[in-house]
Amino acid sequence: MEKYRLAAAQLDESLSRIREQRDHLLALGEAEQAAPLTRILNIVRLELELSPVGGPKATRH
Repeated sequence: MEKYRLAAAQLDESLSRIREQRDHLLALGEAEQAAPLTRILNIVRLELELSPVGGPKATRH
């Protein structure tokens, strides 16, 4: 279980850095350069929303 918590913490840190970079680019008026970062964040958000609670193993019997 600890390895999942560590992975979740690393993912959270990475997403925070991506958000910061995207927000910085947007503040500079660089929406075109920020677009790929926004897409990454949207894909991750959707994946997390669609994933079963507890990850893929949670749905196995």
